[in-house]
Amino acid sequence: MDAAWARRLVGVALAGFLIAGSGEGGSAVADAYGANASLRSYTFTMHGTMAMHTFPWLRIPISGQGLYDRGRVYDVHLAGIPFFAKGFGRIDLSALAPQMWRPKFDVSYAGSQDGADIYTLRDPRDAALRSETVWVDPVHGIREVLLLYDNGGRVDLHVQCAMRDGYLVPAATDAQIDVPHAKLSVTARFGDYHMTAGRSLVGSAHTR
Repeated sequence: MDAAWARRLVGVALAGFLIAGSGEGGSAVADAYGANASLRSYTFTMHGTMAMHTFPWLRIPISGQGLYDRGRVYDVHLAGIPFFAKGFGRIDLSALAPQMWRPKFDVSYAGSQDGADIYTLRDPRDAALRSETVWVDPVHGIREVLLLYDNGGRVDLHVQCAMRDGYLVPAATDAQIDVPHAKLSVTARFGDYHMTAGRSLVGSAHTR
């Protein structure tokens, strides 16, 4: 059996694990992310702009260093965030990698729409988050994540993924954020990927 077929089979098994207990499920996760089965960890950079659509109406350049370590952490730490936006200094990206969904989230298959499979994620540790919905395209991977909060807050994240070194990872995101007392958008591009198969990068300069 060649490596490509091995990764595909592992990807199918991964998809079955992710939707276990839901009673049904699509194949988009396995189709899009089967090659990522051997991907243990990677580092990356993120650069973009945060634009505030309420007072003080600022446009703030953002940049950060990120780490994906399968089953442990997938986040980006932003530098130079002003004091009133410190809550955005660390961004958890776990929803953008199906390999990170379990055990962090309870995962359910919610059907399909326009060629994409839909999954709902529930984080038992986040009581304020009412729902998190992810659309997964069988070719292009995750294309949208919608978060709804009990306080009326809403985050709608559109994602563009691309192949890097044979793995499907985020290339660009566009987030529209509407929360009490603040409305803003964040556009970002991901790059400088350094992939590692089979071992962890936890313990490096990037810490959680």
